[in-house]
Amino acid sequence: MIKSKHSNNGDRPENALYNSDYYENYNGASYGRNSQWLQFFGNIADNIIDTINPETVLDVGCAYGLLVEALRDRNCEAYGIDVSEHALSNSRSDIRPFLNCSSILEPLNKKFDLIVSIEVIEHIKEVDCDILIGNMCDAADKILISSIPDDFDDPTHFNVQPPTYWVKKFSEFGFEPVINYDAGYLTPYAILFRKSKKTLNS
Repeated sequence: MIKSKHSNNGDRPENALYNSDYYENYNGASYGRNSQWLQFFGNIADNIIDTINPETVLDVGCAYGLLVEALRDRNCEAYGIDVSEHALSNSRSDIRPFLNCSSILEPLNKKFDLIVSIEVIEHIKEVDCDILIGNMCDAADKILISSIPDDFDDPTHFNVQPPTYWVKKFSEFGFEPVINYDAGYLTPYAILFRKSKKTLNS
């Protein structure tokens, strides 16, 4: 299990926000361990392994741990974190030891080959954006993100931005988009970032 350096998750307001009602009505349909979502995350796992081939992966905002499950079923060492105890309680029982109820706003104590974050960072308030990105950049040299650029109706979306916004923000932490990488298997607006090889003097 991944442990954050700080832990006070039971008092988090997010625990109440991302409850059973949220997942039962996710994106207009029920979210869960059904064929639709298992196939969706299985396809993502296949593509991550085929095109990036990481040994270790952290899924930030893992919800029911479906991507962690799919990656581990394919012999990839994957972990997940989420602020919702409800979501984590619905993970597959053998996957649960690799999931932790914590926030990406708390520093991580482990390095990963890849961090994945799917439709999560728009849920973080803009004032906390630098903490979010800094913690991810400290924990991995490759980060695959998907953040919906136009859904302003969801009351849990606090920082909906176009992809150019995230490119600029990650560049402030020394990360650049991998231009020739097609992350369309995730979403049309997904981006793979990697730590820049450029030095501050180059």
